[in-house]
Amino acid sequence: MQKDNKKLITIILVISAVIIVSSLCVIGVIKVVVPFFSNMIDDSDDKKAKNPFKESTDITVYDVKRQLSPIAELATYQMTYDGKEKIEDYKQLGDWNVPLTKHTIDVDYQGVIKVGFDMDDVDISVDTDEMVIYVVLPRVEVLDHYVTYESDDDNNIINSIKSDEVENYLNEEVKPRELEKAIENGIYEDAEENAKKVIKDQLSYFEKYEFDIEFSQSLTDKK
Repeated sequence: MQKDNKKLITIILVISAVIIVSSLCVIGVIKVVVPFFSNMIDDSDDKKAKNPFKESTDITVYDVKRQLSPIAELATYQMTYDGKEKIEDYKQLGDWNVPLTKHTIDVDYQGVIKVGFDMDDVDISVDTDEMVIYVVLPRVEVLDHYVTYESDDDNNIINSIKSDEVENYLNEEVKPRELEKAIENGIYEDAEENAKKVIKDQLSYFEKYEFDIEFSQSLTDKK
């Protein structure tokens, strides 16, 4: 009788152990699986929240302007240049150069030209029937153009060239010349092509729509 009781107790203990282990395994699986699927659902919800227009066709001009607001002043293209200039100056007596007053300064300069347009001047319209966003951009213009320089001069205490004279020379002679070169090399055309790309990237947010991007003035008006 005692042996039978011991066997019964042993069987009960084994069954209990199996049940406990199985329960722990099930709990472990639940802890892993539930968060996994929850994250998948959350990710899906996040994506929908991040782009509420993914499936929507109800878009307004305000929505488009808001999407383009991060590029309010768009520098669509920039060109850098560098060069050297030798500036010579004499003291003048009428139309004559005064002997021994020659002053020479060698200037190494570097410049940057940034071109683009102001988004405040962009004309936007939305055709919800044809599902097309129309964007008319103003003519590309120079947003910034600056020159920095280093100089090595042959000092002449009788006739020294001041720094503001060098800056005036760069502003009046070098910058217009380099801008003209940049225009001849296609800086405006490159800026327009890049502008279209940037605008399309921003408007790709509206996945159901096509885009028609044009410029209000032709490039020939700038040349």
